[in-house]
Amino acid sequence: MKLAFGLALLTFATGLAACTPRAPEPVGPKASAASVVDCRPEQASVTWGAKSTVKVLTGAKQLEISSSGERSVGVVRPEARLVAEVANGPRGEEWVRWLLAQANKDLGIPVDDAKSPPLSNVDSFLDNVTLPGRYIGFVGVGELTLPFTVTCAGQSAITGDVHAWDNSTTGILQCSRTPEPGSFSELAKKNYC
Repeated sequence: MKLAFGLALLTFATGLAACTPRAPEPVGPKASAASVVDCRPEQASVTWGAKSTVKVLTGAKQLEISSSGERSVGVVRPEARLVAEVANGPRGEEWVRWLLAQANKDLGIPVDDAKSPPLSNVDSFLDNVTLPGRYIGFVGVGELTLPFTVTCAGQSAITGDVHAWDNSTTGILQCSRTPEPGSFSELAKKNYC
C-alpha cells in the first residue's frame, strides 16, 4: 500500500514538473550579445537606421461648457516629463551621453532634457472658448525610436535604440468635431472625448 501511494505521488509530482509554466519571453528590442565596448566613445563610429515616430499626448485638459455658460475644467492627462534615453547598446553614462550627442549632431534629434510644451499652454486656448460643448486642450510630441550600430576597430558591432522626441504641438479639439486622421487631435478625441 505504501509503495503504491509513493508511486502515485511520484507520478503526480513528475506530471506537475512537466506542466510547470515557463516565464514569458521578454518583449521589446533584443539586446545585442555584447554591451561592453573596448574603446572610448570618441574612437567609435555610429551608423543610424530608419527612425520611427509615434504621436504621443504628453498632457491634456478637458473643458465643458453647459448651455447656461457654466464652465468646468479638469486635467485628464497629467503632464509627462520627457527624457531621451538609450535602450540596449553600450553600457555606461559616458556612452549614453555620446550616443545622444551624436543623434543630435548627425540627425538634429533633440535629446536634452527639454520638455514638450507645458500643459499650461492650453489654458489660453480654453479661456477663449465660449460655445457650449466639450473640448480637449492637449500637448504632445512625436516619440522617436532610432536604431543604431556602434563599431570600434577590431570589434563586432553593438546595436541598440535611442528614444527621443520631435515635432511638439499644442492644440484644442471640440469633441463634437471629426479630426483629421492621424493627427494629434484624433488621438485626443480617441482618448479623452
